Amino acid sequence: MELLEEYIDTRFEPLQNALIEAFPDETKLNMMVLPTLKKPLNQLASGEDHTEVVFNLLIAVNAQGKVVDLVRGAHRKNPDRQALRQFCQIHRQALFEHACTNNQIQQLLSPKQIQTLINILQSVETFDVIAAAATSALPPDASDRENAFKDLTNQELDPVLRLYGLLRLLLHWFPKDSGGQPRILVFSESLQEKISSTSSSAQQLQTWITEIRSSLGLPSSSSSDASDKFQSSLVKAGTLEASLMITAQPTTQQQGTEPLYRVNACLYFDQLKGQPNLDNQPLRPPYELALPDDESNAPIECVFDDVPNQTDKFVKVAIDYLNNKALRQELGYRSFELMVEVFLPVQRLHKDVDQWELSRHNQVPIPLGRGYDRIMSSVLIRSFDRFDPFAGAVFKLAFQEAWDEWQEHLSQGHPSKVEHVEKWDDYKGKQLEACFYDKHILKVSCGLPEQSTGKEALFRAMINNNLVAAVWSRDCNLEGCDCVTMALEPFIEPESLKNPSRLMSRLKQVRNDAWKTSQGNRLGDHLAVLLDNPYRLPMCLQDNDF
Repeated sequence: MELLEEYIDTRFEPLQNALIEAFPDETKLNMMVLPTLKKPLNQLASGEDHTEVVFNLLIAVNAQGKVVDLVRGAHRKNPDRQALRQFCQIHRQALFEHACTNNQIQQLLSPKQIQTLINILQSVETFDVIAAAATSALPPDASDRENAFKDLTNQELDPVLRLYGLLRLLLHWFPKDSGGQPRILVFSESLQEKISSTSSSAQQLQTWITEIRSSLGLPSSSSSDASDKFQSSLVKAGTLEASLMITAQPTTQQQGTEPLYRVNACLYFDQLKGQPNLDNQPLRPPYELALPDDESNAPIECVFDDVPNQTDKFVKVAIDYLNNKALRQELGYRSFELMVEVFLPVQRLHKDVDQWELSRHNQVPIPLGRGYDRIMSSVLIRSFDRFDPFAGAVFKLAFQEAWDEWQEHLSQGHPSKVEHVEKWDDYKGKQLEACFYDKHILKVSCGLPEQSTGKEALFRAMINNNLVAAVWSRDCNLEGCDCVTMALEPFIEPESLKNPSRLMSRLKQVRNDAWKTSQGNRLGDHLAVLLDNPYRLPMCLQDNDF
């Protein structure tokens, strides 16, 4: 729930006044806004005086769904300001509801059960006991979730925001322990050991734990084999399907005459092979990657020609992370397949991402689309513009509705509505957006337009009409391919688009066939697929707090 989404009349003015009190000039306000929202104040809001600047800032962050981020960042920067503390206390229920959004254990615990625990935690005499129990229940890499973990352990913060950080860690980042139990239950049992058994909160907590254990089919009291029993109820599988999501976000900065791009990388844990992910929830929350030589953990900014080099580095970091023994034990996999998804702005969607080079130690580099034989599956292109955090909620909601309608269309046995571009002459004098209206998929078998303006117009029309997928060959004069139209068809079949694993397998096969011939002009050398699932996004493009 966004703080200003409803009741804007009752929440807006108190927050505006609290921010003005805590940050009385634009310099101080910018010192908080920049690290919190990753943008300078002057890119978000302006005004004739400071009051108007703060007003416009709230309007901007509300449109982006980041009011909670702003409140937390402001309180971190100025924890002693009573107006900010009072705002958090008055609106604590809204903050707690926001902390529980995208709850990763909603199949195991109901919202009512979680709310009951929140009420119990608010009655515990000191929050430091809660923080100590959480620290013992969370895995070592919980500290990587810097904001949430620091909020939890920061004694200067208001308990409401400390509890917010705890909920994010337990429900979103680390929802289950290595045995498959909800970590919020592990935490609660740890807390029970640390608080006085005679207190009312301890008795309420014991009742809550007993209820949760019963609903999960676990013993009513803690036992050494509880985790094993819970784990034995889970289906084991051997191969993890994961995605490395690379985002190349345009910035307003330049290096010489070249614009700079902010590059982020995130691991998305899809599913264990053979266990379909029916609820669109990852096995584990997405994990933001950093390069080993980057101690600041800040996003990389570079010209676009350097994005392939940064992608190469992140591929190696992702493989090292997935080889981690503790992660293998937590998720129960022996091997993994890594798909690469590259989010590009509309002006760059035509780039031959699959031909970006992957370096190998003492070996000839290979195309990203081919990857490491058994480790990597293939490459998908994604649209950055559709999910740009600063594009506004309406734009993203419209695409999500289009995606849901397409899924419903397929579930009823109807074929996708495809706009097939066979000859560009057929589109002369026509508006592309009108041609793409009410279509689901774009298929281009005659190669992309020669001019960059034509390429951009093509993909902009696709995005503006909310087409969910696209497949194209960058060249139509291919060797070993009598009919490009027929060769592209398998990649837009419903079974391929509904099953990314099958789609990636087909992509990899076509690209490997092209690699083996070494002729450089086969379908696998020019094939590109875009599939924009709005429910699968990296952290930097999600609306939640990170």
